Amino acid sequence: MKQIKPFIGKWRIAEMEVWDQNYVDMEVPGYILIGSEGTGQFQFGLVSGDIDGRVEQCGSTPRLEFSWSGHEENDPACGRGWAVIENGRLEGRIYLHLAALAQPDIINRLGELRLSHFTRPATW
Repeated sequence: MKQIKPFIGKWRIAEMEVWDQNYVDMEVPGYILIGSEGTGQFQFGLVSGDIDGRVEQCGSTPRLEFSWSGHEENDPACGRGWAVIENGRLEGRIYLHLAALAQPDIINRLGELRLSHFTRPATW
C-alpha cells in the first residue's frame, strides 16, 4: 500500500472543466476522500458516490484508478475515474457510466468530468 500513501486524504475540488464552482459546492464544498485501502467517497454538486481504487503505474507515474457507485441527483449512478498527483495537486477525470444512453442531450456535461484541480486544505 506504499504507493497509495500520497493519495490518502480529503482533497477539495477546486476546479472542474464543465461546471463552475457554485455548482461544485452546491450542497457541500466539493471533495474526494481517499483512504488507506484505496476506498473513499466524493461529492460535487448533486453527484456523490463511494469509490474503490487501486494504484497502478502509468509509465513512470503512479495513478489511482477507481470505480464508483452512488447517485446523480436522485438517480443511481456509477462510473470510473483516475487521478495522478502533479505538483502537489490531484489531477484526473471521472466518468459516468452510460451517461450518453441515459441522457444523450447532456453527454458533454456528464459523460466526462475533468477533475482538474484538487487541493489538500490545511484544515477541514
